[in-house]
Amino acid sequence: GIVGAIEDTHCCTAAQKYHGMSRMKVAKLRVWHRRQPKIWQKGYDVWGRIIADNFVKKYKWWGDATERFYDWFVRDKKTIHGALAILAIYPGSYLIGTGILIEEYFNRVKGKVYGTT
Repeated sequence: GIVGAIEDTHCCTAAQKYHGMSRMKVAKLRVWHRRQPKIWQKGYDVWGRIIADNFVKKYKWWGDATERFYDWFVRDKKTIHGALAILAIYPGSYLIGTGILIEEYFNRVKGKVYGTT
């Protein structure tokens, strides 16, 4: 299943590598990332990779939007780019995170029922 996806801050890592986002901003966004709800983190670890691989790596606009996402949450500076980045990241992250937590729950229940925990 999708449980156990590799954790990383995919979009800012791609923005750093392909569009020059600073290491300091990436580090601060990683700290912010780890403070988010578990459901969001689990979902982002899958959804963020999809966004990074298909958009941030390929298009400067998405690299800029990633920096505006940083500005929004780390610097409390609100912009339209930041809002668009949120709209691209949040719904998918929460939807996938919900699916992962449901999958984990049913795997635990199945393990208890069949004695495989």
